[in-house]
Amino acid sequence: MKKLCIVLALLMALLLSGCEIITPENQITAAAEHKILNSAYDHVTIEITNNSDDILWVDKAKYNIYEKNGSDYVLIDNNNDGFTYNGKNNFIAIEGENTAKIRFYLGTLINEGYAKTGSYKIEIPLNKDYAVTVDFEITDEFISTNTGFAITCKKEYSVTDKNNFDYTVINNSKEDTQITLSVIISQYKDGKWVRLPYSEEYYNIHGNAAVWSENLSSGSEQNQKFGMCLADMIGTELTPGRYRLEKEIAFDWYFAEFELY
Repeated sequence: MKKLCIVLALLMALLLSGCEIITPENQITAAAEHKILNSAYDHVTIEITNNSDDILWVDKAKYNIYEKNGSDYVLIDNNNDGFTYNGKNNFIAIEGENTAKIRFYLGTLINEGYAKTGSYKIEIPLNKDYAVTVDFEITDEFISTNTGFAITCKKEYSVTDKNNFDYTVINNSKEDTQITLSVIISQYKDGKWVRLPYSEEYYNIHGNAAVWSENLSSGSEQNQKFGMCLADMIGTELTPGRYRLEKEIAFDWYFAEFELY
């Protein structure tokens, strides 16, 4: 009882003196790096700021995702364990007065290569009593990231074009980055984008496209060429229509649309 009285007296003294009582709510802030994501993303990046003087440990393997249904948010919990993801501990340390960008996987939302569109919130427990929540949205519309990166290719191709397929990566950011040859080809069918499979010939020649990378300096651009034409790259018949090139650079997605005739 005596200890309780001492604690209450200290709290009252702090309040009367105008000092701020530190709580998790005013020590830690969180926001989505991109509040609206294109459905090509398989993760949401959360910027968590530690405003305290102590190290904050964040377990990126345990978190919940809620999907907005009308005015309510419904927990996505496929195995009924109380978590959307409850994996092996994977702690990230955030030093005091620092911000960290942490990627949280959206795998349970992904079907046929794209995340389900909708409104969501992610809940990240920081201890047994407190969690931060961040709203985000997934759309199938193009979203400009304003990062300085872009990809370009020809605007039109013939389905019988036998020239080797190529595209250009542009780096107008302030940072050098590593880029691979890996890309995805998608076709717009029945009102949605559909990722096309690669051919056996593609894998024989470019099976390591996602493994080897090269540096792209700030303020420069690079042409990347495949050893085959587009028709030989794809493991299905190409038909006239609307297509796009999709490429991931430094965990963000970029698109270049083109027509086949």
